[in-house]
Amino acid sequence: MLALAVTACGGDDNPNGPSTPPPQGPANLVVEDLTLGTGAEATGGRLLTLVYNLYHYDPAGSGGRGQLIQGPAQFPFRQGTNATIPGFEQGTHGMLVGGIRRLTIPPSLAYGAAGNPNAGIAGNEWIVFDVQLISVAD
Repeated sequence: MLALAVTACGGDDNPNGPSTPPPQGPANLVVEDLTLGTGAEATGGRLLTLVYNLYHYDPAGSGGRGQLIQGPAQFPFRQGTNATIPGFEQGTHGMLVGGIRRLTIPPSLAYGAAGNPNAGIAGNEWIVFDVQLISVAD
């Protein structure tokens, strides 16, 4: 799983009050190329280094982005090894170095019903990553 350090968490702090469900988002992973890269391709087994910003999903926000959760942060991982959430893994496959993508990830490909409380991500919450591929190595 993608490890996130968060200093401020959103959500309902009232354990006795009703919980507001996160906004509904797309049923499937949405991958949008914002800038096409020109370098090496992110493929299975290769070590990728990315810089990302992670946002809560908000359908009224710019590009579906709501409040920033974390970023910019650098994240290296080996493609195809399940080292991160499935939506991040799938959404970065095929990127070229220098490219920037927006990934809108449904809960089924993110943190599911459990969420990631340490990162301020509620259960069944859609999330949005803006990622830039910095390097690819074997």
